[in-house]
Amino acid sequence: MEMIGVLVSKNDLTLRQADTFFNDGNVFKALIYYYDGYVESSKIVPYIQTYNSVVLGSNKMGLGEDYSLLFKEKDMR
Repeated sequence: MEMIGVLVSKNDLTLRQADTFFNDGNVFKALIYYYDGYVESSKIVPYIQTYNSVVLGSNKMGLGEDYSLLFKEKDMR
């Protein structure tokens, strides 16, 4: 759970940084952050799947935000 939280926080921060660069007109730097976030976001789903496979009962967790889609969407602008 802790590792998932770290990855989600990191993706939130990367997305905010990328949006800030984009809004400031620094499109190149924003694209770098969007791409890096997209790559890093691919690490979240396997952790959630592993967590859900070992947790008994109804404490299963889902992915609140699909970061890979968020970053990919931003990168395609």
